[in-house]
Amino acid sequence: MKKLLFIILLSVPMALMAQTDTTSSKATEAYCVMRVQGKVFSNRVTIDADFGQQQSVFVRRLKDESGKVVSLNSVADALNYMAERGWQFVQAYNVANDSASTYYVMRKKLK
Repeated sequence: MKKLLFIILLSVPMALMAQTDTTSSKATEAYCVMRVQGKVFSNRVTIDADFGQQQSVFVRRLKDESGKVVSLNSVADALNYMAERGWQFVQAYNVANDSASTYYVMRKKLK
C-alpha cells in the first residue's frame, strides 16, 4: 500500500508538468542593443541599433519611421528617443577592444 501511495504521489506532479503547453512560446519581450559612438569634431553621437535581425553592417544606423537616419545630441537624447517608442533601459557596458563605444541594452514589452 505504501508503495502504491508513493507512486501516485510521484506521478501527480509529473502529470501536471506534462500538461503545460510548451509549443506556444510567444515572445513577451523584444531586445535591442544600441552602440553609441561620439562623432569626430562634434558633440553629437552616432547610434547603431541591433534588433536581432540579419542585416548588413552598413544598414545598422538607427532610423526613424520614415527611414531617415536619426541624429541625436547625446546619450540621454538617445535614451529618451527610445523611451518615447516604448523601450526601457536594461544595462550599459563597454567592450575591451572597442573603447570608443558604449553599448546599451534596451527592452520592450510586446503585446
